[in-house]
Amino acid sequence: MRAAMTLPPVIVTNFKRRITGVTTTANNVTAMQKRLADYEIGLCGPGQEWRLWQVLLKGYARPKGRSHRVWHVRRNAEMAWGLFAKHILRQPIRLVFTSASIRQHSTYPRWLISHMDAVIATSPEAAELVPNVALIQPHGVDTEKFQPLEKTAHPSLVYMGRIRPQKGVHILIEALCAVLPDFPEAHMHVVGIALAKDQAYLHEQHDKLKAAGIEGQVTWHGKASDETLQGLLGQAHICAATPLQEEFGVTPFEGLASGCAVLVSDTGAFRLAVAGAETGLMVPTDDVPATATALRALLENDDKRAQMMAAARQKAVENFALEGEATALLHVYDKVSQPCSS
Repeated sequence: MRAAMTLPPVIVTNFKRRITGVTTTANNVTAMQKRLADYEIGLCGPGQEWRLWQVLLKGYARPKGRSHRVWHVRRNAEMAWGLFAKHILRQPIRLVFTSASIRQHSTYPRWLISHMDAVIATSPEAAELVPNVALIQPHGVDTEKFQPLEKTAHPSLVYMGRIRPQKGVHILIEALCAVLPDFPEAHMHVVGIALAKDQAYLHEQHDKLKAAGIEGQVTWHGKASDETLQGLLGQAHICAATPLQEEFGVTPFEGLASGCAVLVSDTGAFRLAVAGAETGLMVPTDDVPATATALRALLENDDKRAQMMAAARQKAVENFALEGEATALLHVYDKVSQPCSS
């Protein structure tokens, strides 16, 4: 049935079969765009509404009321296929690329990005590394799903993400071992899975907690439903994320929306989450003593933590709401593909 339908004027590509943070982010913002736009937006990729072959087959016709069809791409392969459709198949499309990288792109991605019609950077740092930036727009969070709930009586902390070295879970665990013995009523919730290759790493973290005598203050939830995660964050006081390297990293922003003070390492777009230290604290990457000091400061000063928690929700709603990101992206689509009579 889908193959017989008209191709939408905007195609959002996702060619990755495995669910990643990029996948989730793209799906969330596209769902919001579909609610806001007065035209159809289609997802293209494995398990999505459209397959690549369908998009290529139907892409020769100019979309009704538009000068070009927009492809919103986020990965190298998606950029490459878009250039193939545009320059080899000569289809009327414009390519919009989102760049979150805060490191210099290698030669091939730089070449691909240089041929995009518009680039959206997710942070000022990312914008400095790419050409033709049409918009600097942080990723947004759904402030309806992520919102403060009744907070637990005693300090509750949440980490969410994969259990692997790059995510800096060991930094957080070692900081907990240094601090939580002095705060026996505080509790840490760890939400995320460890793949087979990271099981030894996971066991090392358990051993550290046992040696410090605080294994009872940490709950490992593994893979949790969205509802469980939203509930844990909504009831929590602190959201912690201490990766060694991150491109953007949406979890601290979900923490803000949930009314949590945030404890983050200096990577990705985390600076945006704690600008001015009004909503949390930032520490250098791979620095256990600094992380422990910041964690202690958040736990021992109830009034200051409460102020951060109140400011967090306001900051998320005003600056990082998903609706704001979706609307800004729609404006870029309109700029590269002007409405016209047809």
